[in-house]
Amino acid sequence: MRKLHSNYTFTLDLEEEPIKYMINPYHLEQILVIFLDNAIKYDKDRCHIMITTEMKEDHFDIVIMDHGIGIPEKEIEAIFDRFYRVDKSRSREMGGNDSAFNREKAY
Repeated sequence: MRKLHSNYTFTLDLEEEPIKYMINPYHLEQILVIFLDNAIKYDKDRCHIMITTEMKEDHFDIVIMDHGIGIPEKEIEAIFDRFYRVDKSRSREMGGNDSAFNREKAY
């Protein structure tokens, strides 16, 4: 992503120990690319994407946060629905996938 979007700053704050999880590496890459693409698409002003990982007792979190336009609180639950778009007109203007996180909050 840094090579493709050299005008963006990507900050990584990752767990020191590797997080092990049984997932197809290609699928994980696809998921991360979709979320990073959306973060880039909707953070045109600050151009700063933060990626963190955190190990919990029974799960781990991957957080991709930007400072873009955000998602209305009432629509957060639907963002993982396939092909869901928050604002149809905004989505057409921006193109691509629209399942990004609320920008100032990490979910």
